[in-house]
This record gives sequence, structure tokens and C-alpha cells, in this order.
Amino acid sequence: LVINHAPFYPSYISENFKKKALLGPKFSLLRSEFSSIDISGSANSGNIFVAFGAFDRLGILDRVLDVLVKRTDIKQIYYLSDTKRNISIDESRFTHLRNCKAEELVGILSVCELAIVSASTILFEVLACGVPVLSGYYVNNQMNNYKGFLSLGIIQGLGNLLEINELKLNNSIDTVKNPIFRGKLIEA
Repeated sequence: LVINHAPFYPSYISENFKKKALLGPKFSLLRSEFSSIDISGSANSGNIFVAFGAFDRLGILDRVLDVLVKRTDIKQIYYLSDTKRNISIDESRFTHLRNCKAEELVGILSVCELAIVSASTILFEVLACGVPVLSGYYVNNQMNNYKGFLSLGIIQGLGNLLEINELKLNNSIDTVKNPIFRGKLIEA
């Protein structure tokens, strides 16, 4: 039996194979804490959750945090990382999370109006919590998740996270914070 939770499949996968496999997000193997929750983020809370993998050696998190710290509409930034970042401006707005248990993550997401994450397992967990998401990819195995959820209108796409810049990130945040767009994401 093959289980693949990606919402998008390459064209070379045969119809016969699709009939024998469990394919799509409804077959996601999430931690049990994410299977029976009913929250939809906290609109206008000013809180944001950020995660790009515990071992972000490519500096994506640092670039995103540099943009977020300049925004006055963001009150609290929760970031998941293996190491605490050196943040020189208003460090009180930042909460470093490491080895976060599922219950803790669900609690944090319940007070966030937005999440910025890579298109990896963390994306499925954030979506299970009903929080609007900005997502992108930085390795090949994230591309099917990214393309699938983007085509379904469930995420606001950031594209290749290695190419993220301040203008694109700010425009994407403003789009998702717009009540009309936010409603469309939550409905999807």
C-alpha cells in the first residue's frame, strides 16, 4: 500500500496506480493532536507563526524575520528553529520555539492570524488548524505540495523561498491580511 498526502501528482503516475494507492491530503498522517481540532486562527491578532524546517542552513528564516521586524502591524512572531536568532530590534516581539510538542503548536497556532511556512509537513499541520498560510518551497520534495495547494487556492504562494525578497513578502502578507482574501483562504 502506498500513501502519499501530496495534493498534486506528476503526469507520469498512471490511473491504475492511483486506484491502488491512498493519494491526497485526506490521507495525511498527522500527529493525532491535529486530527480533531476546530480552530481558524485569530483574525487581526497581529500574531504570526514562521517555520522553514528546524535546520534552516540556507538563511530563509533570517531573511523573513528581517522583514517581519519592520512591520508595525505584527505584534508577536513565533518562530520554530533549532537555534535562537540574534534579533537586535524589539526582541520582545519574538518567541523562539524549539522541539515544539504538538499540543504547544496547536495552542500557538490558535492565536495566530497567519503562518509563513515551507511546503513540508508543517504546512499540513498549519492547514489542519485553519490558519491562513503563506508558503513556498526550497527543495524539490516540497514542490508537489506547493503546486497542489496553490492550485486549490488554499495557500498564498511565495514561490522559491531561496528567492524571497522584502517586496514580495510584504505584498503577500498584505494580501492575506485583507479580510476578503482571508475569507477565501479559510473557505478553501
